[in-house]
Amino acid sequence: MEKITESTSPNYNGPTDPDNDFMCATQLQRIADALELVIQMVKKDQEETRARFEERWDKEDQEAAQ
Repeated sequence: MEKITESTSPNYNGPTDPDNDFMCATQLQRIADALELVIQMVKKDQEETRARFEERWDKEDQEAAQ
């Protein structure tokens, strides 16, 4: 995939600041890190929820067997 810049497109309307790529990369890394944290939190919650439900189901099974 070719990067679109002033030199590759006569209609380029993006920023011309040379630091822009670095700033964008930094922001994208922050977003990626935040998404990774959210994924970890969701997985942890799913594991805890599964454990609670398994305990509940086991208890219900024991009560039904009596």
